[in-house]
Amino acid sequence: MCTGNLSKLPKESNADFVTCEGLPFGAAPVGIKVEALKSVCSWKTETRTDTGWGKYFTDSGLFKVEVLNIQDEELRHPEIRLTLDYPEDYAVFKAIFDELYRERTSGQLERSAQAA
Repeated sequence: MCTGNLSKLPKESNADFVTCEGLPFGAAPVGIKVEALKSVCSWKTETRTDTGWGKYFTDSGLFKVEVLNIQDEELRHPEIRLTLDYPEDYAVFKAIFDELYRERTSGQLERSAQAA
């Protein structure tokens, strides 16, 4: 699964920014070195960075970026968007977390992704 690889990758590759490709938008883990984050915060001029902030790392050319391409078909759902922008989104998040909390068994996230 992506999270296991993601946690090791910055140390192994010396990446400043690590992300996953192929997971639902809004549900892919991201790894950022503290120094890279401090750097961006020191020079960015935009004040509204609640969306699109990844471009500071991926498009600036200042950071080493690694992208993990997820091949597991049970996890790959690039057609799904999982963001918390509207009340309807909250209802989806609540249903997912209610299901995860109720089951408390291994593989809950995968089963929830299949249900979505």
